[in-house]
Amino acid sequence: MSAVPVQKPIIVTRPKPQLRVEQGTAPSTASRVLSRSAALASVTLAVFFASSLAGQVMVEKARRDGLHAVGRARDAAKEVALLRQSVQDMTQPSRVDEWAQENGFVSPDSLVAQSSPKDSDAKTDN
Repeated sequence: MSAVPVQKPIIVTRPKPQLRVEQGTAPSTASRVLSRSAALASVTLAVFFASSLAGQVMVEKARRDGLHAVGRARDAAKEVALLRQSVQDMTQPSRVDEWAQENGFVSPDSLVAQSSPKDSDAKTDN
């Protein structure tokens, strides 16, 4: 081992700055009122515009639904008219008689008409 002394590095430290404390003033009442009024006005405007837009969207949707409903009602009226015409065609007396003849039905009036001369002959014989 040697007898050479070890040199230490020289460190110069900076002096710590002293903090200065400044006495601030509280914001005035008028500036607080003005800032809060501005915030309230901006929130109010945002809500107004949002609700106006939502209302216009709902009105447009209702208008379109109304137009679709009118169209559906018009189509339904056409279908009802076609069905009514079909029912009237089927319930005409001539058409009912044709159907009865095609299917072998005899009207009760014709049965009475056929049987009444025989009944009258039988009553006269007594």
